[in-house]
Amino acid sequence: KYIFDFIYGILTAEFEFEDKEKALEFFQKLRQEFRGWNSAAWDSAVFKKTEKDITSLLESKIIRKSETVDKD
Repeated sequence: KYIFDFIYGILTAEFEFEDKEKALEFFQKLRQEFRGWNSAAWDSAVFKKTEKDITSLLESKIIRKSETVDKD
């Protein structure tokens, strides 16, 4: 549920880019970060650091976050 909510927040956010090339570069870098995060052990130091790196990358381009998923 934690990862789903994290990804849902990304998929429903609004981003701002200078142009199409910058958007492509951003999402390629984001994809690589996610690949590293996926291979890290749950809640390990590497997992936490990679999550922090992903969050920082996202915050640099997100202009509006959406509502979160219901916590049922």
